[in-house]
Amino acid sequence: MSVLDEPVLAERTMAVQRRLARVGERLPPSPAYLQPATDASDVVVLHLWRATQIVIDIAMGACLAFRLGTPATYAARSGVSSRQASSTPRSPTAWCAPPGSVTSWPTPTSRWT
Repeated sequence: MSVLDEPVLAERTMAVQRRLARVGERLPPSPAYLQPATDASDVVVLHLWRATQIVIDIAMGACLAFRLGTPATYAARSGVSSRQASSTPRSPTAWCAPPGSVTSWPTPTSRWT
């Protein structure tokens, strides 16, 4: 079963929506109240991070399904350069390594929710 199969994509979408709803429930009314090492900051960071991982997982699955390859490094996977951040928008295919390249990243799994 591919990450782009309708039931899997629906489950992933619902997981992202649940995580974003949890962020909305715990987000303080002002950034000044979002302090490190508090329950609110822990919940917000955890659920935003997990939602981001799910979306990256879907993107990785799309790269594999369309035979675009997969990113070779985490920096390539997240679109961040280790030398400098670019404000120039990247094309979707720029996120993927050439087909057949070796990566250390696992293939998408449905257990990342």
